[in-house]
Amino acid sequence: MEPLSVPSREDAALWMRDVGIFQALEASELLSTANPKRGLTSLLEVAEFLTPYDADAGDPDVGVHFVDPARLAQWTRDTIGDHDLADRIDEIVASHKAYTFLVPQLQQAILARVSQYWELLRPDPRD
Repeated sequence: MEPLSVPSREDAALWMRDVGIFQALEASELLSTANPKRGLTSLLEVAEFLTPYDADAGDPDVGVHFVDPARLAQWTRDTIGDHDLADRIDEIVASHKAYTFLVPQLQQAILARVSQYWELLRPDPRD
């Protein structure tokens, strides 16, 4: 896949924001006894939530961390505003792989983009 276009510093700041609970992306921890539903309010929070399920971990409080991939793309486009990342998420979803195989790809794409934001938002030492 080709790298995403480099956003402006202003776009990176906008897309990196916490959108608040009223615009949160709904996520679920399936098979979990701890916290079955939650709202994710930033791309970084989504990336941290999207961890591959490890059935061998042996922890009954850790389940499948589920976010509807199509809804993730829509939320990224409409709420966050990063159309390039949303298009990349759509490309990953279009592979029609099982969810457990999509998660690492989705997480990697989001983390790569968030890293790009951080680079742009890093204070300039010359200032």
